[in-house]
Amino acid sequence: MHRDRPAAEDVVHKTFEVLIDKPGDYDPQKGHFVAYLYGIALNKVRDHFRDTGKYVPVDDPDDPDGTDTPLVGTCPEDQGDLLDKKIRQMALMRCMDKLPSDQRDTMICGWLKEMIYTDVAKMLDTEVGTVKSRVHIAMKRLRDCLERQLGARVRK
Repeated sequence: MHRDRPAAEDVVHKTFEVLIDKPGDYDPQKGHFVAYLYGIALNKVRDHFRDTGKYVPVDDPDDPDGTDTPLVGTCPEDQGDLLDKKIRQMALMRCMDKLPSDQRDTMICGWLKEMIYTDVAKMLDTEVGTVKSRVHIAMKRLRDCLERQLGARVRK
């Protein structure tokens, strides 16, 4: 959604509409407020994709499937660490886009948003063991994808 600012703004707006329309739905006994808020937002993003049929992955237009084109070693070394960091971020986003939606959602909540497994499980309405399994499988898939993207071994 990061490429479609109006759509992202609509999702945020709809997320807060739910908070305003149903203030009593949040139960602190079931988990942290942030997990509750992310859960609403995640559902609104899913609604958006289902309703519009649009999903904008992070792609390289010259490499539609993005599996075999290494991203490093294609520019002068004097560009330094900033460019290397950006290349790694782009590769990670491309690899995240390739994950199955359940693994991607779990990784976004648990890893990128630094939520604990129990909060992720409650937000995604699943068991903690399922969250751990999804993270484990997704990490392996991300590692393999990043190694292909970056043309180098990715540390564990």
